[in-house]
Amino acid sequence: MTSDLSGIGPGMLVIAQELVDPVAPAWFDLVYSIVPLVLVSIAIVGLVSIIRRYRSMSVLESAGWTAVVVFAPLLGTLVWFAIGRRRYTLE
Repeated sequence: MTSDLSGIGPGMLVIAQELVDPVAPAWFDLVYSIVPLVLVSIAIVGLVSIIRRYRSMSVLESAGWTAVVVFAPLLGTLVWFAIGRRRYTLE
């Protein structure tokens, strides 16, 4: 085995071995990359909807809905679209 890897030092072998995760499959990396992007996209959609309706809300209401969407992106946006959006007219 050392004859095949004669040009590679021992430090390089350690680096190559660290790149392979023996516990999690490779598709986990893809999922862990896509899920945050989806959550950020959902939060942006919710925030844009809140911003478009800010004239019909008080400052406290808009700050509250914004905080709900920012701190709980998926649940907050779903609650906004299910409950909050109906209460305020689009101006």
